[in-house]
Amino acid sequence: PGLDSVPLTIGHHNRRMKGEKAEGKTHNLKSRRSKRKKTQTNFFGIERDTGEGHGDDMGEGRGKKAKIKAMYDSRARSSVNPCVHHPPKPPPRPKKSKKSDSKRSPVPTRNKHGELVFKDYPKFRPNLTPKEVLKAGAFGGTYFRTIRSAVTNQTHKGRDAVKEYPKDWFEGLEPKVHLHSPIYNPAINKYGVRCGGGLDMWETSGWIAAQDPYGWFEWYCRFYLGRRTSDDHRQISRGLGVFGPKGRWRNNLIGKCARGGRSFDDFSVSPVIRQALLHWGYHLTERDANAYVRKKGLPPLPPPLGTCPDARHVPKAKQPYFDPNTMQKLPMSKLKGL
Repeated sequence: PGLDSVPLTIGHHNRRMKGEKAEGKTHNLKSRRSKRKKTQTNFFGIERDTGEGHGDDMGEGRGKKAKIKAMYDSRARSSVNPCVHHPPKPPPRPKKSKKSDSKRSPVPTRNKHGELVFKDYPKFRPNLTPKEVLKAGAFGGTYFRTIRSAVTNQTHKGRDAVKEYPKDWFEGLEPKVHLHSPIYNPAINKYGVRCGGGLDMWETSGWIAAQDPYGWFEWYCRFYLGRRTSDDHRQISRGLGVFGPKGRWRNNLIGKCARGGRSFDDFSVSPVIRQALLHWGYHLTERDANAYVRKKGLPPLPPPLGTCPDARHVPKAKQPYFDPNTMQKLPMSKLKGL
């Protein structure tokens, strides 16, 4: 209950042919059935070819209809959260690229400012590696949980999703707590707060590409390790829009510090924005903060507090738990036995 389902549009209709006898002589549709391409309709109403004369890619046999379920009810969610769209926006379609998807680029290097430099995308300058993001505490421990993707129509197991990454990325982390948890726990996060939307918002907004069903951070992990695809330009543009020199949330945080007379490294200033920036591979630096203050003529920032970059922020109020698919608060009754 509460889950959207879309049946596969596979099947045929027996029709009486013109001139057939009244005793109901049926027309042989065997040849038609074998030649007809079968298609699979996903959560967004987009059909995908599933092969000729075979079951679909979800393991259904011929003639069967498989129900495709999302991990949320987009209609119900859109009525309470304007960021959730119903009907969902279609995901980005794959584009033909002149570059071979099998081509690998070298792992980035750091410049003297601590920024990661990708030679083929020099304007893209995050300053945290995927390993550093995870080690700091991110996504409430849920990012690589098992999900049922409405984009791919497949179940993606969290334990399988992390196998492609270096093992040292996860050293010191408890997988059940920091990677695969089905419960979003803000206490796992570096800044002790929840931030961002749930899987419902990401998928129905058309942000998720089938190649990276977990989202932007999955794309970033693979991009960091050298994978290059036709989706890179879109994802880099999204990242720069968050933490680049003109990034909305980076500059929002700097403005709050300047107007409030607070140091750039005062973690009590907008911990939610700081956590969001962390998820996008960035933490605010004194150099970036002062550059924006000068550019906009904002009040000068006070001297730094000298906060250790690895320090954690603990909010005064106790934080509740959340469903990572919808970011709704979870009642205690649903937490029993977990």
